[in-house]
Amino acid sequence: NLRHAMANCFEALIGAVYLEGSLEEAKQLFGRLLFNDPDLREVWLNYPLHPLQLQEPNTDRQLIETSPVLQKLTEFEDAIGVIFTHVRLLARAFTLRTVGFNHLTLGHNQRMEFLGDSIMQLVATEYLFIHFPDHHEGHLTLLRSSLVNNRTQAKVAEELGMQEYAITNDKTKRPVALR
Repeated sequence: NLRHAMANCFEALIGAVYLEGSLEEAKQLFGRLLFNDPDLREVWLNYPLHPLQLQEPNTDRQLIETSPVLQKLTEFEDAIGVIFTHVRLLARAFTLRTVGFNHLTLGHNQRMEFLGDSIMQLVATEYLFIHFPDHHEGHLTLLRSSLVNNRTQAKVAEELGMQEYAITNDKTKRPVALR
């Protein structure tokens, strides 16, 4: 039907804007088209920093010297080649749901997991779209799902030794078992 075809065209338009410009440009256009009301558009386009970033707007790295958890996470930063301005975001990524709220991470990693899954989908999608220009979208979807899934992610996590950095409630500091 025509409505479905136009919805697909709209998705393709956002994809074209992304390729032509950037994620920021696609976000801006989507917000402008979605919301006529300037106040709603403002909320959509200008959202606040994460609470961990708001607590220490410039950096929270000064907390490393007094936190064994953050000290250990600097080893992981070195291993992946990414130094966080807000190292507590990294700590939050490693904080399992059973830990719940604490003053170091202000919560567990579930919401960040939601965001990360979508980011991996975007990264994989862009790669496949650009490197396989003749593939049908159904095949690209299958390829993407083979890259972005629990089995692949668990393997990468194991290779990175991420279980050594998991923040749990276990006071014995036993390594987290990977399922």
